[in-house]
Amino acid sequence: MLSITQTRREEQRMTPEESFVEHLNSVGAAARRCATSIYSELAFHHIVSASNALRDRVNNHAYFWSAQLSALQSSGFVAMGRLYDKRNDVQTLRTLLKAAVHDIGLFSRTALEARKQQVGNLTQADAHAYAAAAFEPTASTLDPWFAELDGMQKVYDEKVKNIRHKVFAHNAGLPLEQAEALFGELKVSTLELLAIFPLRVTEAIWQLYHNGIEPVLANFNPPSSASDILANHLVPAQTSTWEHRHAVTETKHFLDSLAAVTPT
Repeated sequence: MLSITQTRREEQRMTPEESFVEHLNSVGAAARRCATSIYSELAFHHIVSASNALRDRVNNHAYFWSAQLSALQSSGFVAMGRLYDKRNDVQTLRTLLKAAVHDIGLFSRTALEARKQQVGNLTQADAHAYAAAAFEPTASTLDPWFAELDGMQKVYDEKVKNIRHKVFAHNAGLPLEQAEALFGELKVSTLELLAIFPLRVTEAIWQLYHNGIEPVLANFNPPSSASDILANHLVPAQTSTWEHRHAVTETKHFLDSLAAVTPT
């Protein structure tokens, strides 16, 4: 993800709208990396722990799997740290929401109508009809998202920030007992909520910008439990949905295929 300083250099060659889209895409990429990494690791542990045969097969190549899981965990926590960063010189969830409010005119029906003609290839009449039925936000529309972010930020600071800094980002030989103590204070359900909230934010802003859909918190609230997704919300073939659900589903498919292979 680019720093704000790097981004500002690019912005000198961008229109305000191009700059906002770059901001949205950058934060969205970090959100996807955070969620897919964390949910892939969680799904792996859920699936393997439920099968003695699969656990034995994984343990036969323990060093390999330990490296893969460590990489997923590190990627997820580092991405999460950037998303919940409080600095103003980094592209984060908060700077994205602030940018959306600052450039609220980008979400007007007039702007949407123009985009639908330029990007969506609609006729002027069709674009006008589409935009006329779209939601047009005001400066206060995203207030519930700021409030939700404040709550998530508090939880991140209390439960995850030290893990991100001391275990992954700035590990200077932290004793294993201290690292385990930090993880012991973090519930899986808390980690899951923190991991999907960035997806919820970026999806809501994306839908508002591209399709004029009202960013109601309750409408952007997918299942958060990896175990529940495994049991009830696997993604059907040729279906596009929330990235963390795809991560869980593909982890299961891979491990199912591994279990089906005859050992040599």
